[in-house]
Amino acid sequence: MRPARSLLLAALLGGCTEVPAEPSACLFDPPAEGSVHAGEVVCANPLPEGRGDVRANDLLLANSRMSVVLRHPVNAASMPGIGGLTITDAAPWGLPDPLYEVIPLIDGGWMTIDALEQLEGGFRVQGEGAPLPDQAERYRRGPVEAGIFIEPDSPWLRLEGIDGLWIHATGPAELAGGWVYSQRTVIGHDGSVEQDLGGAIRVLDASRLLITDHATALSLQGDTSRQVALHIPRSHGVLRWWAGDELVAVTPVQALHEGPVSDTPVTLELQVGERLDAVQWTARDGTPAAITPLTTQTTMQPLPTRTLEVQLVDGSQVPLDVSAILRWHAPWGTASTRITAGTATVQIPEGEWPVSIEPELSWQPTTSTWTVDASSGTLRFELQPALDATDLAPADLFLPSYRDWTRRVGPDVIEDLAATSGLVSTRLYATHDAGEVSSEFPGIRPEPAWHLPHPSGWALWAWPVSADAQLGGHGAPDIAQLSPQLAFERADGGAGSARTVVANLRWFELVRPDPSWRTPLPSMIRLGPPGDAPFSSWEPWFRILDGFRPLYPAGDLLWLQVRGGHDTDGTAIRTALDRGTFTAGTGAALTWTVDGQPPGGVLTTTEGPHIASIRIQPGRATLDQAAIVTSDREVIVHWSGDALPASPETLLLDGPLGDWLVLVAWSTTTDDWATTPAIWTRPPYTPEKEDTGVDSGAPEESGAPP
Repeated sequence: MRPARSLLLAALLGGCTEVPAEPSACLFDPPAEGSVHAGEVVCANPLPEGRGDVRANDLLLANSRMSVVLRHPVNAASMPGIGGLTITDAAPWGLPDPLYEVIPLIDGGWMTIDALEQLEGGFRVQGEGAPLPDQAERYRRGPVEAGIFIEPDSPWLRLEGIDGLWIHATGPAELAGGWVYSQRTVIGHDGSVEQDLGGAIRVLDASRLLITDHATALSLQGDTSRQVALHIPRSHGVLRWWAGDELVAVTPVQALHEGPVSDTPVTLELQVGERLDAVQWTARDGTPAAITPLTTQTTMQPLPTRTLEVQLVDGSQVPLDVSAILRWHAPWGTASTRITAGTATVQIPEGEWPVSIEPELSWQPTTSTWTVDASSGTLRFELQPALDATDLAPADLFLPSYRDWTRRVGPDVIEDLAATSGLVSTRLYATHDAGEVSSEFPGIRPEPAWHLPHPSGWALWAWPVSADAQLGGHGAPDIAQLSPQLAFERADGGAGSARTVVANLRWFELVRPDPSWRTPLPSMIRLGPPGDAPFSSWEPWFRILDGFRPLYPAGDLLWLQVRGGHDTDGTAIRTALDRGTFTAGTGAALTWTVDGQPPGGVLTTTEGPHIASIRIQPGRATLDQAAIVTSDREVIVHWSGDALPASPETLLLDGPLGDWLVLVAWSTTTDDWATTPAIWTRPPYTPEKEDTGVDSGAPEESGAPP
């Protein structure tokens, strides 16, 4: 038995530790049955096929069944300021790693690590309790210690001093019975899911972590063994098991049976428990079979399918050149097909199915129920316009990547959603991983960016940024101990950075910057619902405008005013973003001018009366109020209900306009809202960053912000 060794964190930071390198640490084969490996990684690729994000000084645990990489104790991979000993790579031998990261939890948080101790079969760390950003109020303050250990021939890791887990898989992944099924590997636990964030899950009362294959996972999810013979018409597909309406487990057939299937059934010996009562098989090409009661002898019969043409048309039945996603919904799941140029070919089983169309944002989504049988031909979907997008184009600056906490899908799914929404400018935010990102769609600009949420509720977004996979958060600054102002300075990058920074309302409420200082401010403010006029919720934004600083609003969606709309070029898109000729909000488009000047413009005279041209299109949002608000917090024009000017409307503005004015629309029944940047009565002040040669951390080729 190897004696315990205590290691100072300073030694780890120096890249040289007292832990001796194992001879097999670089060319790793599974340890023999009955033995384990615990040691430091001393090369860049210690695992087969270069699996996972593994680096020198990480820690490696392995037995005859699986291998596990623990992050170097200085930094977690996904969260700046959180210590290591997190799991960044875990899989049975021969199967892919499905993890982004598993962070152990102690009272809802983790720790910053002060000391590491290597023991037989694992590691123990000591440090100070630290919060995860999503639940800062729940973590143990003061000294904590914990350990992770591997045992011979077991698919379980043993956790000591740990009472929960943050499990974040890479997409696509499915959650079944509280366990994560992804890429033929299962990550399970002996606790309970407290919160499913959509991407990551929080698990309570966990003392073990399972890393195994699908068949073993199924055998561990129940007490009663049951033999099932399945006659499957194709050899490659997916099996899904149900307990009533609850999806319990997912497994690919090719992991259980290879080769063609004829009269010989696939026989599964599963300890699945009496509660499992249904099974569904879906072929790799999407062909489903009926849900079948689980018996000792079950023959899976595929449903007959029909190949149908799908066509999108307008109210006059004229074909539309519109992108969309078609989804048909069955009890066992939802299948989707991407529609381009208004047409597509889709295979749908015979039966009666709800079918939905999610088109570009300028069109309303629609749902129908279709009966598919031998006589079915063309599926026509009549779309209604959401708004007139002749000279409008949608942009989304906050679309998270597949590594985001809230999404358990792959990057291809998110790109499809972005492209079929008609977005002309967006980023697949690498919110917690810089990664290599690219896109086949011209309007989508995947780019490393920082999303910096503070435990107290304020948040910053910044781009473009450089990234370093060797650092916690891939180079994002740790803002947990910084004031809002210092965090902004770190995100902004200083003189010459050419970086766009967005701050939320809470940041401005806390900092209360004085615009007269003429110091750098965030480029945009991310707003929420305005509240009742004169919109006290937006007072932090209005205070900046009072100082003649052109702070632009940001929302879930921007409608840019560009000639040609969706078909315009990238230069026009960047110009609209730079000049502020757009609407920010939850989906509505507000277009207006005063004396011919659009949002972001400056009036040529303060003498009235002024001629305003206004159009308010709710789009997919719900709006019932609109107003023109001046810097004096005066509502000089107000519309309500059906009186909103859905068509262009011209009116005279006689009263004093103050220093600036904005057009605002909102709902009294929902959280929908929209606003434009300010129109100015005299030129605002725009401080320029001096190019002092300071390294901003931004890639040289990034250029100016959009």
